[in-house]
Amino acid sequence: MPDDDQIEQLLRLKFPLGGSTSRPERSSTVKSVVEKVEEQRNKAAKLRTKLKGLPAEEIEKQLSAEIEKQQSIKKAKLAEQERQRPYNQKGAKPDYNYWAKLSYWSSDECAALSLGRDPRVANWDAIKANTKTSEFAAAFEERREICARAATMGQLSASSAPSAFLTWANQMQVSVPDELVAAVEELETQISDQKSNHLPEHNRQQQSGKTLQEKHLATRERESLLKLVISMAIGGYGYDPKASRSSTAKDIASDLQQIGLSLDEDTVRKYLKEAKGLLPGDLTE
Repeated sequence: MPDDDQIEQLLRLKFPLGGSTSRPERSSTVKSVVEKVEEQRNKAAKLRTKLKGLPAEEIEKQLSAEIEKQQSIKKAKLAEQERQRPYNQKGAKPDYNYWAKLSYWSSDECAALSLGRDPRVANWDAIKANTKTSEFAAAFEERREICARAATMGQLSASSAPSAFLTWANQMQVSVPDELVAAVEELETQISDQKSNHLPEHNRQQQSGKTLQEKHLATRERESLLKLVISMAIGGYGYDPKASRSSTAKDIASDLQQIGLSLDEDTVRKYLKEAKGLLPGDLTE
């Protein structure tokens, strides 16, 4: 015996207007809607009679095929909607050379650029309403959250220099377009070349050819040294990161002087402050 519930489910999928499960287009007139509904009801009635004479296995097979078809249609419609969104159009691709010239990027601009979009097109105001229905909007929301939290913890700033953001992105394995890295790297190289023109020849040779990737490595090494500084300050000098005032910088500078090394107190304090930024929030608040 065929399953009546499966038959009715199949008919509703095939004839949504006849089953009153779908809204008609706004442009449709009352007469055209009534005619379409009536037409689908007649087709549904004829098919219902035919289906009742088929074995249950055949109905189940047709139902599965129709469900798969409807899912495919829905997926195609969603894909087309995604293509039509402003931030997925050709004009949403950023001019990387322009953005590389800017002194800083905001957290939202970092998020958009890292996803290959112009922040003037792909911004939170334009995207937030689509995070549940748009694949890119969901990705932007996630990337925006990552950047915002990094700024809160001091890993980024609210206004990050392009090279600083790319260094952080490399460390955190946050993907960014190669074109963005190339644009920033090229500009950094030009600036470096201009500075090196005022240096002696041997220093100029040392600085030439330095890539952004090498700068990333230098930043990681610096962070490793800062971690050593803060751990020794806390463990060896009783440094309290939460204290508004501390004699640790003075003590370290004094100890360095005793062994013939010169480093003024302000410089020590600067490095302690920078190293403190690497600590978890519960140790500094």
